Amino acid sequence: MSGMPPVPALPAHFSLGDKDDMRHTDPANFFNHYAGAIEETLLPPVNSVDIAPQVHREYQCRLGSRTDNIAEVFHDNSKNIRHSTRRMFEDIKARDEIIKRQLDTSYAPDPDKIEEIEKSAVVPRGVWCKQVPTVLHPLGLRRAHRFYAIDAYVLNGNELLRILPGKSILLKERYLEHADIKALKRSFFGPLEGKFDEFVVLVFFMGVPWRHMMLYGPRGYRIMLMDLGIILADFEPALQKSELVQIEHFYDNEIDKLLGFDGITQSVQAIIGAVKQAPETAEDKEGA
Repeated sequence: MSGMPPVPALPAHFSLGDKDDMRHTDPANFFNHYAGAIEETLLPPVNSVDIAPQVHREYQCRLGSRTDNIAEVFHDNSKNIRHSTRRMFEDIKARDEIIKRQLDTSYAPDPDKIEEIEKSAVVPRGVWCKQVPTVLHPLGLRRAHRFYAIDAYVLNGNELLRILPGKSILLKERYLEHADIKALKRSFFGPLEGKFDEFVVLVFFMGVPWRHMMLYGPRGYRIMLMDLGIILADFEPALQKSELVQIEHFYDNEIDKLLGFDGITQSVQAIIGAVKQAPETAEDKEGA
C-alpha cells in the first residue's frame, strides 16, 4: 500500500458529517470536485454515481449555498420591495394609454386605404381565416391589450405573418426559404421530434419584455409572462381536444435566429401548432 498515492483530503464544505450540506450534493459533482490522484486508484462504482448530468441533479445542486442559480437571482430581484428606492409605476390610466398607443400607432396599415391589396404586405383577416384552422381565428382579437409585450407570428406554409392585436388585418413579415424550414424542423426535439409535418400552422409567441420593464423594471418580465399565460388560456379548450398542440421542446436560439430575432429584445416564449384537420363531411356541412 506504500506505493499508492495519498488520498486528498475533502474540502471543508464537503464535510461528510454535515448532512444538511451533503443532501444538496450531486454525487458526480462531489467526486469531480476533488479529482486528483484518487481518480487513478479509487474510482467509484459505475452503479453508485450518476455521471451524466440530469436536470433534477442540477436543480438539486443549485439549491445549495455554493452556487448561485440565475433563476433565483432573477426571482429575488424582480420582487416588489416596500423600502426599495426604485420608483414603482402605479398610474394604471397612464399604463393603459401607453399600451393603447403601442397597439394603435405601431400597427397603422388600413386595408380600406390600400389600392392593390394583392401586392401589399397587408393580409385581410377574412382572407387569412380561409387559410388556417377555425380554432386560430380569434388569435389577437380577444384580450388585445395582453399583446403589448407579446408579438405573435403565424407560419402558414413558408409564409410568416405577424398578428396585429385588435385589428382586422395581418402583416406579411417574410418568406422562409426551404433551408430555413429544414432547420426549423431540426429545432424541435423530444416527443415531437420528426413530427413537424403534422402541423399545418405554427404560432410563435415572441416575448418583448422591455416594453413592461420600462414601466416596472425587472418585474416587467413577470408581467409579460403572466400576459402570455392569459393568452394561452384562451386556447386551452382546443389544446384539450388536441386541435392544437403546445410545443415545449425546442431550441430557443435556433428559433429566434430562423425567424430573424435577436433573442434578447425579442425571443420565443411559446409555440403552438394546429394539427391537420379531417376533410369536411356532408353531415358537417348539413349541420352547419
